[in-house]
Amino acid sequence: MNDERVIAWLREHKIGSTRTIRSLREEFGLSRWYEWKDVIYLPTLPLFEEHRERMWIENWPAGEALPPTEFRTELGFLPSGRENHELAVRRMTEMLGKGMSFEYGQRHRWDFGSYEITLNTLRRQKGGPRPLMDAQRELYDKTNISIRGTWERSWPEHDMRATLDHARILRIELGANMKRKRGSLHFEFKLTSQPPRASANSLLLWDDTATGFIGFMGDGPCWRIPKSVKIELTLDRTRRERSEASSKLGFGCKDAAGSHVLCDMLSASDEDGLDAAAAQVADFWQVPLQVRQHRGDY
Repeated sequence: MNDERVIAWLREHKIGSTRTIRSLREEFGLSRWYEWKDVIYLPTLPLFEEHRERMWIENWPAGEALPPTEFRTELGFLPSGRENHELAVRRMTEMLGKGMSFEYGQRHRWDFGSYEITLNTLRRQKGGPRPLMDAQRELYDKTNISIRGTWERSWPEHDMRATLDHARILRIELGANMKRKRGSLHFEFKLTSQPPRASANSLLLWDDTATGFIGFMGDGPCWRIPKSVKIELTLDRTRRERSEASSKLGFGCKDAAGSHVLCDMLSASDEDGLDAAAAQVADFWQVPLQVRQHRGDY
């Protein structure tokens, strides 16, 4: 199954949204997912006949100006987690084809490039108490289903031009040893459009105080990041005694699920090739910069 067929399948089940997390929360309200987190339940359709649970998204206050990128649900039709997992694998295989199995069959994944569907069933483990899990023991009997994708969103050209007309702009010219990076595949801030002022020989960054977004164009799509999402730049410098050195500039932040994610921006073929660019970006966006030194030869 290719991306187009996956998109059609998702639309058939009303999964995916161009609306922001804030607007979905305002319409459907907040609910508690067990005792762990606040979530937003959405009016999606069952994935298959035995699927009765509702689909939900994380409530992400820092990223509420963005549409959601991960939709989650559970399957608890049968008595045990193993039985539910096997049922989910059969049904998803019928619809999507054969996936990949991990962790002794307790985890399955279907990867379609821009979209990823994962089944995960928790195993009861020997050892000390696990307070959160012990309080919600029924989760061991259910299979978790995650549908995650780039959900690439276009940025209307008139809005883009209006933003860049009044935003602060920084253009970093690329040296002969510097390259722009494409960034992460599954990332909340990815857009399909490209800024009209972008150049193949530079990295274009902007800071729009009116809308509360910062952004940049990498090698391909551009990226818009709410200032409410706390990011940190990371410069990795690698020294090699017997081969070429290198450096890489990117940023990290926490996504909607609270996981730390990284997005690459620039790379260079020498150890100090990005020192000046990293300092410029950190000063322009007013974000912290962490420099990490590595040795590439052992």
